Amino acid sequence: MGIINTMRWIRLTNKALAYQEKCEYQKSIDTCNKALALNPRISEAYRLIGNAYEFMSDDEKEKGNLEQSEKFRSLATKNWDEAKFINPDIIIPYYHD
Repeated sequence: MGIINTMRWIRLTNKALAYQEKCEYQKSIDTCNKALALNPRISEAYRLIGNAYEFMSDDEKEKGNLEQSEKFRSLATKNWDEAKFINPDIIIPYYHD
């Protein structure tokens, strides 16, 4: 992997974090997936995807959409599991296994 690809996936991961800070969770997920296409071993991207799904789960739960909330929660756990597999030392505050 060249320096240009490395810089690109780092920029994409940072952009995904910025989307999350603005509560633009789907944009964050999409951006993380672009970073993962360049490097499928980015634990931080999987962590961010998990966080986005967890926030989306909370939003759906507040709306009373419990089935959708559980689907998002499951996707959060799946992505956090992948982050932990790649980097067992990664800290994931919302992690539920």
